Amino acid sequence: IFGGGPPPAECPPAAHIVFQDEYGSDVTYEAYAGSKLDAVEVSADSAYAGTQGLEITIPGADPWWSGGAFTDSTDRDLSGFNALTLWVKASQAATIDAFGLGDDNTGTSKYKAEVVGGLAVTTDWQQYVIPVPLPEKLTAEGGLCFFAEGFEGADPYLIWMDEILYDSVTTITN
Repeated sequence: IFGGGPPPAECPPAAHIVFQDEYGSDVTYEAYAGSKLDAVEVSADSAYAGTQGLEITIPGADPWWSGGAFTDSTDRDLSGFNALTLWVKASQAATIDAFGLGDDNTGTSKYKAEVVGGLAVTTDWQQYVIPVPLPEKLTAEGGLCFFAEGFEGADPYLIWMDEILYDSVTTITN
């Protein structure tokens, strides 16, 4: 599972960035109602590459979960990309209950896709490649990436994410 390479030539240079040391242009995090609203922070202590990453707190009490969508207020043309890639680790082994793309947090998302069975993470950085089904449909997409994770275990824990990018990956097959 490896991404890599520059964005396709027909895509604007920053069109592929969700988070890379900072949020991409016009990207914001919108917490889901009922979740820990301040769960996601940009932190210098959580970078896989560069100087900053995202630190996500999974609380152990009410609210017992964290989740939300990374959205773009201007809608992006993602039709030139076939994958969403990112690096993830956690302070304990866990499974991020929901992870995917296409949820713009409005309740009217057309092309939502989610990793079936969740995203298993460990205490070591791992790269994940999420295939984009039918990328040609994503010509004006506001929902770039989403997650939801409920409390697992005895204590609150952290999840770190970094280098969240749309990419053209040659290793994806049917």
